[in-house]
Amino acid sequence: METSTSLPGLLRICIIAAFALLVSCNSALRAEPTPGSGPAAACDDLTRRALTGIEEHVWAPLQSLRSLERECGSLAVYRQMRAQLESFAGNHAQALEYWDRNYRRRNDDAEAADTAQGFVREIKAESAVAYIAERSSDQQIVMINERHHVSSDRLLTLSLLDPLYRQGFRYFAVEAVWPGDDINQRGYPTKNTGYYVRDVVLAEMLRHAIALGYEIVAYEMADWQKDTPDSRSKQARRDYWQARNLLDRTLAKDPEAKVLVHCGWAHLQEQATASWEPMAHFVREIAGIDPMTVDQTRLGERSEPGLEHPLRVESERRGLAGVDPVILLTEDGDPIQIGTGVDLRAFSLRTQFVNGRPGWMEMLGRRAAVTLAVPECRESACIIEARNAERADEVAYDRVEAVRRNSIVLYLPMQADVELLLFDLEGNAIGRRPAATSSPPRTLTSCWTR
Repeated sequence: METSTSLPGLLRICIIAAFALLVSCNSALRAEPTPGSGPAAACDDLTRRALTGIEEHVWAPLQSLRSLERECGSLAVYRQMRAQLESFAGNHAQALEYWDRNYRRRNDDAEAADTAQGFVREIKAESAVAYIAERSSDQQIVMINERHHVSSDRLLTLSLLDPLYRQGFRYFAVEAVWPGDDINQRGYPTKNTGYYVRDVVLAEMLRHAIALGYEIVAYEMADWQKDTPDSRSKQARRDYWQARNLLDRTLAKDPEAKVLVHCGWAHLQEQATASWEPMAHFVREIAGIDPMTVDQTRLGERSEPGLEHPLRVESERRGLAGVDPVILLTEDGDPIQIGTGVDLRAFSLRTQFVNGRPGWMEMLGRRAAVTLAVPECRESACIIEARNAERADEVAYDRVEAVRRNSIVLYLPMQADVELLLFDLEGNAIGRRPAATSSPPRTLTSCWTR
């Protein structure tokens, strides 16, 4: 590794730093004011102490955080951590809800509502996968971003792995992967691969990339780079070193390389501002390459339509969305521009829930929905993980919370030896057995909805 920090220590550092960075990374939103420093400081300390157990099970602090709802639920740090852990536990709706409690629409979005209705009459929609794949053939770097608490934001990148590989892309650079993890040699992700990699969709994205033949590239700033003398701000220093690491581990050793990058939030903004110097800006500055940048955060699904960008709401109302993520185009075929700094804005359908689970957990047909009996969860809440029976350290195929239920639906790979591991919310094991299904797998038709 390029850092002397142990993985458990690195995990805790990354978690604490991640939530401090999430707000600044999302340039399209702004936070509400927080209460005075007294209660805020106390709750900040309580929420960080609640991280106990997260090294073993990324969802383990969830019950502790929930117990702080009344005391700390109005504070941004609590809501951000709560959203992230709800996401890890498979609770998509709750993740959106808690994140959105921190944010409101920007004034420019409110102004956009006045013109969106007439504007949408003049535009059309095209499959984002087809559009990006067609235009990436002559690109050397393609960047796609995500909101870290929204698992479905990873599906567009998963969709693009196959077509971009056929075009010669061989490097898959992922912000969430920690430097030093030997995922390329091992062939699958573990809890030591990265904090966000413990999400079941992100883990599947990495599995599929490795199976296709991509080299996974970790490019996050290392500890020694944090201490390098530099006049830049902490934010700019991080993004500069992300860009340097990305380029050093791809184009520097393979000048003709084609690189797919999956990053968080505004790191793919191509222009620097007075308050933000993003990674993509430094890539352009250092390598002289103009990457294709695809943002999913501005037009992304929120907990309710009233919080979404008016262009998304009006486009959806007029039926411009299909069964895949889409790019909005003018009548002349040019991509619609919302703000500046990125080439394309993509958005997906609203999540449709099937038996309490997001339909997009089908993951492009790579998963089948099966019903499983869980008598251990009849009297209390528990977490069920479906794991590879032969690789105990591999990130789960699926993970769901069951609250006083006799059965649950899991999305499982159709050709794998899977076992179920059941835990209480403190992380204590309460059951383990092969994943014998009580109903046959269903044939799936779409990665987003049925």
